[in-house]
Amino acid sequence: MNFLQHRALITHKQVLLLHLGKSKPGADHDSSFVYGLQGKLNFGVGQYGNLPYEFRALETILVMVISELDVEYQELKKPVIQVLEELDDDVDLEKLKKLLDVSKQVSAFRQKVKRVRTALHTVLEADDDMAAMYLGEKAAGKPRAEADHAEVEMMMENYYDASGEIVDKTDKLLSDVEYTQDR
Repeated sequence: MNFLQHRALITHKQVLLLHLGKSKPGADHDSSFVYGLQGKLNFGVGQYGNLPYEFRALETILVMVISELDVEYQELKKPVIQVLEELDDDVDLEKLKKLLDVSKQVSAFRQKVKRVRTALHTVLEADDDMAAMYLGEKAAGKPRAEADHAEVEMMMENYYDASGEIVDKTDKLLSDVEYTQDR
């Protein structure tokens, strides 16, 4: 799987995290991610239900991706609101330059979230891929039928919807910026 800076090879019994040098190894981000992944994978049945190992790994990564996008949105929202409020008081060239900068940042962020959403949608449209995600059963010689993938489909839909909420919030923010630019 490959979402944003999270890259991993997931099998039915292990996860290989790929570090591609985007951040320093051992950074807080990496260590919190690894800690969360280890915790969820070590629990097995119980707190996380009867999800197979591979789905617990995938879900941990999806939780991280969505939470990082949400944090990035919150951090992006603050300067946008500040610039919009400043422009309500007084319009000058410097504030308009700031507005253009934040508009570009919001647009770039929107594209990033839409890429995640598109990837999730692509998986949701492929019944054969979702059925093939049951790696433990496949390794045991009992591959799932193409239409038998309800658990993974529900999980993927959950994160698809969560990414949609972030897209909607970003669209609203971008709309506020564009409205101000048009005035």
